[in-house]
Amino acid sequence: MLNTTTYFSVNTMYSNVQVEDHNIAVYTHTSKATSPKDLAVLVVNGALGNVLTTAHFSHSLAGILEGVTVIQADLPGHGGSKGDPLHNIKDIASIVGKLMTILQEQPNFPKRYVVAGHSMGGSVAIEMALQGFNPEKLILLQTSPEWKIMESLNFLSGEILVETFGQMMEEEWPYIEDEQLLYELKSNLKKMTAAPLACAADIDALMSFDATEDLVYINVPTLVVYSEFDGTADQTKSHLLLERIRGAKGYFLKGGSHTSVMGKHLILAEIAANFILD
Repeated sequence: MLNTTTYFSVNTMYSNVQVEDHNIAVYTHTSKATSPKDLAVLVVNGALGNVLTTAHFSHSLAGILEGVTVIQADLPGHGGSKGDPLHNIKDIASIVGKLMTILQEQPNFPKRYVVAGHSMGGSVAIEMALQGFNPEKLILLQTSPEWKIMESLNFLSGEILVETFGQMMEEEWPYIEDEQLLYELKSNLKKMTAAPLACAADIDALMSFDATEDLVYINVPTLVVYSEFDGTADQTKSHLLLERIRGAKGYFLKGGSHTSVMGKHLILAEIAANFILD
């Protein structure tokens, strides 16, 4: 994992959980100083990367939400998870939802959970709610109900997509003001990037996903966080989420970009924590 110890005193544990044909790498973050509460937050990262892209956010969230269990899981075929990568958001959501069901069957694991998804991870969160996995709340970070804007990537090879992810991240660097954080992210860019086969599967999953008409069936409290300078999940898509998800709340991140989950992780963790505790 990245060096997140600068921000909070948090324990991180690594485990593997078998979900059907997939051996899923799971990272569990808990505050060191408090007794556990009956609440977990599942953080789902976006396309072309792995859990390292949301590591700072997850660690900060665990530090702020004392006693709450924060879970990260590498998607099938990504990072430390084994098995073939999946080409459909519905299939990804099914595996992630079943992972949470398995975890909830373990002694002392919280029975209540919230899902916070970034970018494609937000689409997974939406689909989990639609499939009836019953998260208490959804936090959608720089996400969209469909991803036609990514269509230009649809015919690229996995190897080219790996390079493209690096180029996309370089475009985001100017929005990161913390020089130490920026240096660390640049140094770990390769570690944060998914393998070529996983990158290609992610684009397939994005291209086949469109939950626009189904958003009205989401009946859990939802927070939509959208950024001023996000050209990937642009504000029109965020407003669509806010209009169609009943009672959804919005937070406009001035000066934010598509990857503010990295560059402004402390701010986003505070926003998410306030919504979770509300």
